[in-house]
Amino acid sequence: MTRAREAARLIGNNTFRLDSNNAVGFNSTTPDAMFDINHGLTVAGVSTFTGNVTMSGDLTVQGTTTTLDTVVQEVDLMNIQANTSTPGLGVTQSGSGKIIAAYDSTTEVFSVADGGTTTVDADLSLRGASYNASWDKSANSLKFADNAKIQLGSGEDLEIFHDGSNSYISDVGVGNLYITSTDGNINIQTNASENAVKCIENGAVELYHDASKKLETKSDGIDVTGEVQCDSLDVDGAADISGAVTLHANLDLQDSDRIRLGTGDDLQIYHDGTDSFIDNSAADLILRSTGDDVIIRAADDVIIQTQSSENAILCNNNGNVELYHNAVKKLETTGDGITVTGDVNSTSDINLKKDIEVVTSATEMLNQLRGVKFTWKENDEKSVGVIAQEVEAILPELVKGEEGDKSVNYSGLIGVLIEAVKELSARVEELENK
Repeated sequence: MTRAREAARLIGNNTFRLDSNNAVGFNSTTPDAMFDINHGLTVAGVSTFTGNVTMSGDLTVQGTTTTLDTVVQEVDLMNIQANTSTPGLGVTQSGSGKIIAAYDSTTEVFSVADGGTTTVDADLSLRGASYNASWDKSANSLKFADNAKIQLGSGEDLEIFHDGSNSYISDVGVGNLYITSTDGNINIQTNASENAVKCIENGAVELYHDASKKLETKSDGIDVTGEVQCDSLDVDGAADISGAVTLHANLDLQDSDRIRLGTGDDLQIYHDGTDSFIDNSAADLILRSTGDDVIIRAADDVIIQTQSSENAILCNNNGNVELYHNAVKKLETTGDGITVTGDVNSTSDINLKKDIEVVTSATEMLNQLRGVKFTWKENDEKSVGVIAQEVEAILPELVKGEEGDKSVNYSGLIGVLIEAVKELSARVEELENK
């Protein structure tokens, strides 16, 4: 029986078809392959296929082990579902090759090697409900979307992220946040690659402004380049300032802390807990005012002492003044005037004078003056003297000051008195000779 007759004999039940191209079909009237099955195939034993096998229906493999000895297996879509508690797909390595290898054409893009090493040689996207991260192979970078965080630590203590506006390195757990470098400096820079903060390897810190160093920590404190402006400054130790300091608030120093002025700390100002001091150790101490008055005020006495701690001037809190010499009080102001201990010497060197004339008519001038007793208005103290206005009319050279505050040079009257005594002595002598 010819092949055509056999095909014709069997085609009636539509079970088997052999066409002129030697295509064989089961349950197919139009086979398009050497072995085309358009229905289920059940194989009880071992079957070997040396050519292509095309299945348009489901393939059910119920054995525990399935071996595919092929180089290329093309699959349009493979959907693997687990119908038990076991994994849906498990791949076990039994030879020396990689456990899993995925290819883009002929280039390997993903693999899992023996030992569990996973290699991705392509772009990788990790997607969540709201955020995602991706590995960009061409940019050689791992990218995170806004608010997608890198979280480190078992308690997610360290977070690194960008919220769309700002970037954060945030320690949200316990302990400290350390930024360290095992070799070299730590630099914090602006987007112009200019240093803002530099942490030097030996522990020093430098602060910058516009690429210019403004502050540097040193073993003995800090060095500042330029002005220092602050609301408050607490210095525990020495401060070496080479430029000007402008303060808009109080400068508070503890007991015995000193303001030292001069290259050799020649002038020191401090309070020792009991007394206040202005100490000058070189040359003169000069209090100078180019404006108005110099006022020294104290709640108690004002004392000016020599280097040996001996009083020079004592201003008592009741307002009187004492002047000393060699620790002995020589002058004291009182309610009556002044009290002098010792001689009162006035400068009278002839080398200091010119236009010298002998006072004439001294007796006549004295006769025009009055010696008066009076009471001072300010303290009701009684005294004896002359009237400045009356002296001014006769001897204006001996009167100083303005109306209401005129004073008399009483020592200047001595010259007039001397000549008056001489005049009277001459008259007495003349009378005795008659």
